[in-house]
Amino acid sequence: MPKTLLEYNNWFKTYLNICASVAASQMTIAQKAKDIISNHLNDLWRNTDIHNALHKSIVEISEQRQWLDCLFAVNDIIHYIDDQATHSDLDMLLEMENALRPKNLLEKSRLYTLSESYKLVKLDGDEDVEKASNWLEKKTRSIAAKAVKEPTVFATLLPDIFLKSSSVQARLFGMGIADGSTDKQRTWDSMTEAFESIPQEKVQPDILLDFCHPVLKLNWISITPHWTTYCRMICLLDGFQYFNFLPPLMHAVLRGCIELWTARLHRSNYFSILLGAEIMKR
Repeated sequence: MPKTLLEYNNWFKTYLNICASVAASQMTIAQKAKDIISNHLNDLWRNTDIHNALHKSIVEISEQRQWLDCLFAVNDIIHYIDDQATHSDLDMLLEMENALRPKNLLEKSRLYTLSESYKLVKLDGDEDVEKASNWLEKKTRSIAAKAVKEPTVFATLLPDIFLKSSSVQARLFGMGIADGSTDKQRTWDSMTEAFESIPQEKVQPDILLDFCHPVLKLNWISITPHWTTYCRMICLLDGFQYFNFLPPLMHAVLRGCIELWTARLHRSNYFSILLGAEIMKR
């Protein structure tokens, strides 16, 4: 074990260099190495004197791939930095944050769908809660509206959204997709295709439902080819209130599928009984 301050710093620098080397590689444990660095960044920055090594490693890794956890870790340090920090330290932190920020529409879309709302507000928003909420909704929907108009960006983004998205942000992003889509049917088909390709125990359906919410209300698209997908989403979300936005013709179809999807999802619960009863009333 290190006994002096110099040995202590050298020990952590060696540890950092090993982790950074793995994080920058194509190894299967690269993400684990990135997680180790970002999870311990605050302690390393405040309790060691390896700031230059941290700066160098983080900037180099950020040039290769997006690293959201590290962006928020750096932002936390900046947010709570004490008065004794040197100008040099602050400059390094700001340079790291700038290097970690999204560089294109795909990265911006990932930032605003895969991150928790409070982290985004701390990163760029207003301290006033109401203003921050309005800003975040407007910002997220604006990015989503742009993303859906770029086929390559949208296709690349969809699997991540359904697997990893933050529930609140996914719902805002779904509304933004509805705002920006010029071909609602085609957008719906692309989204349901991606949704159906993901195992049910891993899927996050919020974004698809909140695309449907304004679109189905205005009856812009027909979901008949994907009625099982929609029913599956409802079962996953435990929210039969969404059936209020379905075209009347769909109610009869959905009566037939509720038992099927309840069985497939292995969910014979109170919600399923309520949902079945709600549909049968129509």
